[in-house]
Amino acid sequence: MAVLDRFKNVNHVHGHTVCSYALSSARVVYVLGDWIAHFGGEVFAIVLPQPGVDGAAKIADRIRAERATMPIQTTACDLAVTVSLGVAALSSEPRSATAAMNALLAQADATLHQSKRDVPNRVTVAG
Repeated sequence: MAVLDRFKNVNHVHGHTVCSYALSSARVVYVLGDWIAHFGGEVFAIVLPQPGVDGAAKIADRIRAERATMPIQTTACDLAVTVSLGVAALSSEPRSATAAMNALLAQADATLHQSKRDVPNRVTVAG
């Protein structure tokens, strides 16, 4: 999962229109060949079906680094926005698909909040 750091401040300074454009923009987070969804607020869920947790952590760090160096272009201004990410892997524990997905999202959300709370613009991997 990924969250745009301090994005609520952007909303206060530039307003809802600029924030909505930035959030709906494909330039928010670049992930080629994988699935990404706006999860809510300034949070995105990114599904990487093959790389395993180490590979996902490397991809997450690439996303973090790219986001830090590439402003989001809006009609009002270019927004310098960083991203914090939480990485988790699907458990091999036998359970229903719904239970497995809920556990994965909960673990990714917990690591995301750890990144956001400790030092924004970082990647935290579930351990």
